[in-house]
Amino acid sequence: MAEGERTRLAQALLAEIKKLRWGRGLHAPNLAHRTGPYLYELVALADVIDRSVLERELAELLRSVSGPPLTPDRTRLALVALGMSSRLAGNGYRERIQALAHEVDRDPRTVQRWVDAAHETMALLLADRLLAARRSTSQQRFGWNVEQLVSSLSFESPKPVLVERRDIVVTDQYLSGITVNLSLGGNATAEDVPEVTAIEGCRVQSVNSTGGKYWMIELGFPRVLRSGEVWSYEVAFTFPRAGVMAPFYGFMPHRRSERFSTEVVFARASQVAVVYSLIQVTQTVIMDPAEAAAAGVPLELSGNRVSLECKDLRQGFCYGLRWVWAEPPE
Repeated sequence: MAEGERTRLAQALLAEIKKLRWGRGLHAPNLAHRTGPYLYELVALADVIDRSVLERELAELLRSVSGPPLTPDRTRLALVALGMSSRLAGNGYRERIQALAHEVDRDPRTVQRWVDAAHETMALLLADRLLAARRSTSQQRFGWNVEQLVSSLSFESPKPVLVERRDIVVTDQYLSGITVNLSLGGNATAEDVPEVTAIEGCRVQSVNSTGGKYWMIELGFPRVLRSGEVWSYEVAFTFPRAGVMAPFYGFMPHRRSERFSTEVVFARASQVAVVYSLIQVTQTVIMDPAEAAAAGVPLELSGNRVSLECKDLRQGFCYGLRWVWAEPPE
C-alpha cells in the first residue's frame, strides 16, 4: 500500500465526515448533497433516490468503523456528533457538542478535540477499507457477509412477530456490532414502534426511526469478533398491529449473501387470496402489486403456511413473498 495515497484518502474522508456532521448531521434534509464522493464510493450507492436509504447505509458504514481501537465512550461521542442519536436528532452540531460536554462534565472545547480525534481514526479506517475495496473484484463489503438468513413471519396473533436469524462471516479486523435495517410499507406511523427482542448472540443497543416506516436497530455483540469468524444471532420484532406491514416480506442483500429462507404463517388460509414468490426482482417489483403479480409465481399454502428458499443471491435484487389479502388487517 502506498502510504501517501492512504494519507491522502484519510484526509479527504475526514473532510467529508466534518462536512457531514455539521447541522443536523445524518438527519439533514439535504443529505445527498452533503455526502462526499469517497463516502458514496464506500456505501456503493451511485444514484440515491430515497434519502432514507442513504441515511441507513451511511449510519451502517460509520458505525462499522467506530469500534476498537476507539473506546466505548469515544465511540458514543463520535456517533452523536454525527447526529446518530434519537434524543438529539433535531439539534445542530454545536448544540450536540454542548449536550455531550454537559453529559461528561467537560469543557466543550475538550469534547470537540475528542470528537476530532475519533473522527480522524474513523477516517483512517475508512481509507484502508476503500483501498482494499478498490483492489478487490469480489462482492465483499465492509464489516461482514451473510452466510444465511432464516426468518419466520407470523400473523397468528393480533401482534405479528418476525424472527430473523443470521449466520455472518466477519470481514473486518474487528466487529463489535451491526445495524439492522427494517422497512415497513403499510400504514405505519411514528407511534407504531416495533418491540425488538434479542434472542441469541446479540443485545439491542438502540432503535431509531425515520418517519415510522424505516427503522435502524443497532445490535451489539457480547464480545468483539475477529476477521474470518463465523457468528450467529437471532432477533424478534413484534409489531403493534398487522396493518403497519405491507403485504410482502423480502430480503434485498446489500452485501454478499449466500442463502435466504423464510416462512410466513397466516392466521388462517382464508386470510389471503394468493401468495406469489418473487426471486431476483427489483425493489419496485416487490413493492408494486401489479408488477409483482406479473413477475411472481403463485404458491400453494400448506395449511396456513407458505415458505421460500433461495441460494446464490445477487446484491441489489429482492427475494421474498408478496400476497393479496382476502381479509385486509387494520
